[in-house]
Amino acid sequence: MQQTAPNLLEPLYEGYWFGSNPALDSDHPVSVAKAPVFVRCGRQVQCCFNRYFLGAAAQARAEALPPDLATAINALQRTAAMLAGRALFKLERGDVLFWHNWSWLHGRTAFADGEGDADGAGRLLLRLWLHSDLIKPLDPRLAERGKAIDRDHKRAMLEGMQG
Repeated sequence: MQQTAPNLLEPLYEGYWFGSNPALDSDHPVSVAKAPVFVRCGRQVQCCFNRYFLGAAAQARAEALPPDLATAINALQRTAAMLAGRALFKLERGDVLFWHNWSWLHGRTAFADGEGDADGAGRLLLRLWLHSDLIKPLDPRLAERGKAIDRDHKRAMLEGMQG
């Protein structure tokens, strides 16, 4: 976007409130403060982007996304979709994938559990949080977002184990 739409970066650096996944029944369905989509960290950029959660926050706040942010989000979605074709891969049984959640936009295409497996076993997705001194510290606004997401997932997991 720096190359294709630099005029649209400002609202992404300003950010917006983030909503939560309603299925997780969050204690804080909207972040307490705006969280930037992009944050400069020296020569690197950290990123926290999920169009759904930005829209969920706007809905919970009973307002529309600011027009300049909505335009920037559309441009970011187009840029991400264009770049997505450059990094396609298929995970096979036994494969493991690691990525830095705050510096990579990621998504997935549709899948069917057990597809191609002789035993029809479903997929197993485990979350693992690794911390490394090799990675620059996360911007405090993004760190708070991450902690809120972790709390929601942990609570949902514990409730699922009890129910």
